[in-house]
Amino acid sequence: MGSLSPVQIALLIVAAVSAAGVIITFVRSRMIFSGYGEIVPDVRRLGQSLGGETFRDGADVVISGAYQKLPAVVRFSNAENTPGLNIRMQAPATFNLSVVPAGAQVTEGGRILVRTTDDLFDSRFNTRTDQPTQAKMFLTKGSTALLQRLACSKNTYLSVGNGAIELSELVIPAAAGQHAIEHLKTMVKLSEGLRAMPGAETVKLVSFERERNVAARIAMVAGAIVAIASVFAATQVPKKPAGPGVNAALASGILPLDAAQIPNALQWRVARADELDGVALTWARGNGLEPVSRVQGDFSGAGTGRDVAYLLVAPDGSRRVVLLAGNENRYDTRFPFIGLIARIPKDAVRSIKWLGDKAPQGVAGDGLLLVREPQDGASGLVLFLSGRGIVSAVPVNYPDISLQ
Repeated sequence: MGSLSPVQIALLIVAAVSAAGVIITFVRSRMIFSGYGEIVPDVRRLGQSLGGETFRDGADVVISGAYQKLPAVVRFSNAENTPGLNIRMQAPATFNLSVVPAGAQVTEGGRILVRTTDDLFDSRFNTRTDQPTQAKMFLTKGSTALLQRLACSKNTYLSVGNGAIELSELVIPAAAGQHAIEHLKTMVKLSEGLRAMPGAETVKLVSFERERNVAARIAMVAGAIVAIASVFAATQVPKKPAGPGVNAALASGILPLDAAQIPNALQWRVARADELDGVALTWARGNGLEPVSRVQGDFSGAGTGRDVAYLLVAPDGSRRVVLLAGNENRYDTRFPFIGLIARIPKDAVRSIKWLGDKAPQGVAGDGLLLVREPQDGASGLVLFLSGRGIVSAVPVNYPDISLQ
């Protein structure tokens, strides 16, 4: 397949950004509604009615917006000891009033019991206040009927005061979305009665600012624009041919970044498999290693993932071992023959039988095994980095080393 044109690449970038937006929206939705799958349609419809934002607050699902221009927050909860439904709407309430089921043990709300215009309602619910004069003025036949509609079950708690009407039900009701909307409609009508009370004009209602994730959207759009601009800019810049040294280093098996730390790297190449020792190859494969002449490891113990060792061969067949760690050339030595190099994990050091029982001390990380003679198990030499120096140790018989 031929290379893509700049326009095609730009379209792919736009498509990728769009796809990322869809994925982010999907994941965010799953996180918000986790544990509330049965009320997702209700919550979505309610969110549209409030024209606000739906988000997760701890274990609760919250919709924040406004209903008929009155700021409101609806909260659903599955948590224990928390109301299943809570609705709070801002209203010009200048006095406090609480409505709780008769016999309920509550520690908050007004201290003075007042009567409404409905005896049956008063037998089922207690209405309390700290401002009985204002409460009696408010508790007309019309407002009592609205309180009855809000206190729809024995599990309903209602409070008015501090510039808001708040309703709580102990469990999430059936048809939760429509149930909440009916309560919101009634709260709006109750708010109209509160607005007729003396001093109501002094209560200021503060609307909720909807969070639209503007920063994230701007970042995505800006990223797409920058990427597209970069694609078109790149097509206007003449390609600079790679230097011959880079190509030569790649052809030799030495990565360009590594070659910069290896003197005369262009005169050497990585050893081929057919140039390695047969006994060493058998040992390596028996330990699950694929013999290679560029070995990565944590030789410095720093865990950078950039430490590497090379087994190199010159045109005359001589060998060279180079160990690069911490962006430095830490070991660079020539040998008449090296049949294999391999990483010896630091954790394996204690299990190896060393010549003269002289195990290496103070090593920083992994070791590097060098097989110095063909078909000679006693020719192994393991190099370790220690501080700024090198520590070496000789295994009694390297084919006895097990790395599995």
